[in-house]
Amino acid sequence: MVEENEGLKAATISVLDKIQGARGLPESSISQLANRMLKHDKLGDVNWLTNALSEERKRIDTLRAKAKKHGYEPFINVGPKAFDYIKDQYAPWVLPFMASRLKSPEDIQQDWAIRFADTIDALGKSACEQSNDILEFVISSHYWEDSKRARDDFQLTQQKKAKNTKSGKDILPILKDFSCTPCPAKLELTFKLSSVPKLTLVGTHKVFCLDVGSHIVTVAVKPKVFKRMEDANEQWGQWIAVITGMMGDKTAKGFILERVGVSCFEKKPKAEKTSTQLKSK
Repeated sequence: MVEENEGLKAATISVLDKIQGARGLPESSISQLANRMLKHDKLGDVNWLTNALSEERKRIDTLRAKAKKHGYEPFINVGPKAFDYIKDQYAPWVLPFMASRLKSPEDIQQDWAIRFADTIDALGKSACEQSNDILEFVISSHYWEDSKRARDDFQLTQQKKAKNTKSGKDILPILKDFSCTPCPAKLELTFKLSSVPKLTLVGTHKVFCLDVGSHIVTVAVKPKVFKRMEDANEQWGQWIAVITGMMGDKTAKGFILERVGVSCFEKKPKAEKTSTQLKSK
């Protein structure tokens, strides 16, 4: 049965190759159309075949136009990312060699292209040029199995780039030298702490410092404002102080916080789940 289906598919491909609307399409397109014709029993449906060929022609023309525009033709199914990866990772002769020696470069898919490029780069230009059957020569090489590593490296690289794009890290190098017309705004800072800081009395103000890692922030408040934190510490088992302000003058290790505001809140512990609640889940 398998042999019969394969024979029917081969016959269908042979018929498609002779149809004018199918001429110029990649072999993979013809093979996919043949599969669809057999699967949906459309061998004698001229209208279906005409429409299917028209749609596939538009799809391929779009891929070709995109590849030409972005400079990765004739590898229309490889895509710009994999094309650039091969271009950056391997010798300059690799891509032109693949374009000239492979029977149908338009049929090559992304992962296969990377494996092929990795293998011929390892084999060397001279050995590849002397081969009469480059496809057999490459796939039978012991480097072919090793080339899976290159495919996996590419996929991992793309995953990292996608993750950086989602988090915004990919634009950080650009932002360092970025210039634009600024819009007037106020910089307000917020700090949170849950313990009374050690203070120094300076004149009529109580002064303390906050360590935020990259800077030491110096804060000066009136005694009644500082007392809010002392009261919170006495009255509540758990509490949090929210200190707001604006960046002031620079100091040796950071800056002075100006226009300071202090608000304290009780921090209530989360209720523990009872055995009844646990059982209900």
